Amino acid sequence: VSLPAVETLAGAEGTLSEEEVSRGEEEEAEEDEEVEEIPAGKGPKKVMLIDGAHPEEIRVAIVNDGVLDYLEVENQRRKLYKGNIYKAKVVNVAQAIEAAFVDFGGGRHGFLPLNEYCGGALIENLETWNEGDKRPHLRPGMEILVQVTKEESPIKGAAVTSYISIAGRYLVMMLGMKRYGISKKITGEKERERIRKNMEKLTYPDHLGFIVRTVGAGKPLRDLRADLTNLIKLWNRTVEGARARKAPSLLYEEQDIVVRALRDNYSSDIAEVLMDSPDSQRKASDFFDVYHPKQKNRLKLYRQKRPLFFRYNLEEQIERASLRKVPLSSGGHIVIDRTEAMWSIDVNSGRSARDRDIEDTAFRTNREAAAEVARQLRIRDMGGLIVVDFIDMEHRNHNKEVERILKEGLKRDKAKTDVSSLGKFGLVAISRQRMGISFYDVMLKGCELCDGTGYHSTLDAAVVRLMRKVHSDLARSQGKELAVRVSPSLLEAVVNQKREEITRLEKLCGSRVTFVSDPTLPSLSFSAAV
Repeated sequence: VSLPAVETLAGAEGTLSEEEVSRGEEEEAEEDEEVEEIPAGKGPKKVMLIDGAHPEEIRVAIVNDGVLDYLEVENQRRKLYKGNIYKAKVVNVAQAIEAAFVDFGGGRHGFLPLNEYCGGALIENLETWNEGDKRPHLRPGMEILVQVTKEESPIKGAAVTSYISIAGRYLVMMLGMKRYGISKKITGEKERERIRKNMEKLTYPDHLGFIVRTVGAGKPLRDLRADLTNLIKLWNRTVEGARARKAPSLLYEEQDIVVRALRDNYSSDIAEVLMDSPDSQRKASDFFDVYHPKQKNRLKLYRQKRPLFFRYNLEEQIERASLRKVPLSSGGHIVIDRTEAMWSIDVNSGRSARDRDIEDTAFRTNREAAAEVARQLRIRDMGGLIVVDFIDMEHRNHNKEVERILKEGLKRDKAKTDVSSLGKFGLVAISRQRMGISFYDVMLKGCELCDGTGYHSTLDAAVVRLMRKVHSDLARSQGKELAVRVSPSLLEAVVNQKREEITRLEKLCGSRVTFVSDPTLPSLSFSAAV
């Protein structure tokens, strides 16, 4: 056996859910001025911050009373598809799963559920097919317009729909819908009736429909007409491109993060829009020139020495938003875990023991957790199925109140959600539409050592696994020399614990083994070769 000397180691969309009705509806600061960071609960009530200091990663945040309320991150080096419209070609139709696969030019074929197939998106039917007309059967080779609704993953292609939608400022254009609709989030009957009267005065193409967005509430007829005209022009250019180009081809590209965030999230209750990049300021200025010229004084270019997000104490809040364990002010906490099938959120009372009665402790912790869960869903953009395990409570009124707080918090979420009642086991199931790419997927990656499980072998288990591998390879390669590259920490344990056993195996098998320390290997791993 050849064992090297080992030193002992010292220490071990856009497409917007709120608009889906039938288909799921400057003043510049002085550069040298020193400014203290703004703690939670201080400063302007509601501010939008756009961080473009590092152009490879653009971040947009909304801060409400100093508390992070919305976060979106976009990596400029990562190609995004969501919201884009493509001319695609049908590759295969799988009736067994009621879906088609289309080539739109992405890394993988797009997945088109047949219930997302609109007959008016076929190239041969553009501007001739109306809602209610019979849909032709999809066949391989057909050309069709599709829009990406969900980004592709390492194991799945992008999800697409042929019910095309393009968001304007006040309206959303939708293919396969007649005339107009009004967002369900506009609840005032007088306002809905006023909007209906204005929309009745407009002229619509037969093959297109339009939804009035929530930001369209209170807008005059001229603003709605201008938005309608712009959307129709944009659609006409898309159709012209579809007829002129070969499939696959990009026809319409969703706005970048700056314009998209302003379009989808800016409202009159935002006191300021601060940005630290001249490029972001230019884009925001162009947007406000068109849609909010009277509020353009709210745009401000930030020029302090201290970075913008540090100024508003956001970096620490963003770091906490990626942690598994989120503390509550009472001393309790929630634990967020992501699996392949769902997200799980566990509520724990922790050190929260101020109340003498265990029911009061559970009720107070659950109320805090319900509000924090709704906030975390928005910040992390957690999509799919989420199961929340609240602390068991005996009183029915307490269960109802926790359920109410959770649902009230979710009303602020632009994503479509469906919430179950709080059951007898303390579980609430939430189905949430994912709005974009979660910062989990932009800023984080799975652990290569544990393969995303959060666990890895103990030192003893790794030593035994290595010895079994050595025994097997020596037995198969009699008379040959086996070379094993081993991580330093594992090699140290083998040298100290298994010298005699290695010698015995060499004599038994008539072969020789050499161990080499390889710092490039992950901890407690090895690689053997004859």
